[in-house]
Amino acid sequence: MISLGAIVGIYQFNNESVQGNHIYIMMKELQKFLVDDAVLWQQKNIFLGCHSTRMICESVEEDLPNCYNARLLAITADTEVANRNELFDSLEINRLKRASLRDSELILLAYQKWGEELPRYLVGDFAFMIWDGKEQKLFGARDYSGTRPIYYFHDQKHFAFCTLIQPLLLLPFVDKSFNEVWIADFFLGSPDGSDSINPSSTIYKNIIQVPPSHTISVCDGLVKVKKYSHFINR
Repeated sequence: MISLGAIVGIYQFNNESVQGNHIYIMMKELQKFLVDDAVLWQQKNIFLGCHSTRMICESVEEDLPNCYNARLLAITADTEVANRNELFDSLEINRLKRASLRDSELILLAYQKWGEELPRYLVGDFAFMIWDGKEQKLFGARDYSGTRPIYYFHDQKHFAFCTLIQPLLLLPFVDKSFNEVWIADFFLGSPDGSDSINPSSTIYKNIIQVPPSHTISVCDGLVKVKKYSHFINR
């Protein structure tokens, strides 16, 4: 039986601590699904969690070329990276360390080198969110095919995300109004038979999804979603 991987998180824009009960209800909702592991990480106004896939957090050392100054980085990810060997070579990773390096760790190392350009170099199925402590920024991406979703809600105080919608609906600050435009498009469709539904919209008016092959950056209360194209190594 295949287990469901899921990632969750909350970022408080007002620098207040993430409430423990909000963390609890999101993680508890994921217990309905078969998982291999469940991990959570928190630093005052930021919380990251995952089920099934590993999450790591570390103070990054200055031992790689082209890396930034030492800072606290954390990642939660649901990934199957298909071009690991190519990334190993590009990042000049010691061959003795390659077999034991998890996908989430590999993505974090790639972020140190390429920053927000990182998703262009990834091949495979992935949804991840990285907390960059130095920049006080949350950055994530969804793969080209959209195999793994990322749903999110934000207002003036909160940003919350998950690869499933239901945990977001349990948060008291999330507006649960239905999206009448989405519902109409879903049932009526477009006259020419094409898909007219906005790829970022969902059945809930204020719960949005990151479209396939897009990144999301959350900093200083601002949420930016941007399309990326794959880097072709010729």
